[in-house]
Amino acid sequence: MSTIDTTTRRPSRLRGVLVATVLAAVIGSIANAIIAVSALAAGADPAVQGLTPPAYITFTVVGVLIGAIGWALISRTRSAGRALAILVPVVLVLSLIPDVLLAFSGGSAAMTAGVALGIMHLVTTAVAVPIYRTFLPIAR
Repeated sequence: MSTIDTTTRRPSRLRGVLVATVLAAVIGSIANAIIAVSALAAGADPAVQGLTPPAYITFTVVGVLIGAIGWALISRTRSAGRALAILVPVVLVLSLIPDVLLAFSGGSAAMTAGVALGIMHLVTTAVAVPIYRTFLPIAR
C-alpha cells in the first residue's frame, strides 16, 4: 500500500531567489522610474545615463539578483541575522559612493542627478530586503 506525503514542501532556494528577484526588480524598477522622471523634471542632468530606463532597469535587475543570491547564501548560516544586519547597510553605503561623487562633481544638475541615483539605491534596498525576508527566510 502506498502512502501519501502530506507534509508541506518548502520552495527551493533557487525558486526563492527567482521569485524574490522578479518581484524586487519589477517593484524597484517602477519606483526608480518615478524617481528618475521626478529628478529630470527637477533639473537633473539628462546626460546622466543612470536616469535612463535601460540603465536603471538593468542595474535594478542585476542588483536585486546579486542581492538575492547573497541573501540566500548567507541566510542559511548560523549567524545569518547578525551578518545580514551588518552587510546590508555596508553594501548600501558602498553603492552610494559613485552617487555622492557625481553629486559633488558639478552644478545643481549633477547634484540633482546624484541625489536621485542615491535615492534609487535606498528605495531598491527598501523594496528588496522585505521581499528577501519573505521568500528567502533566515535559518533559525
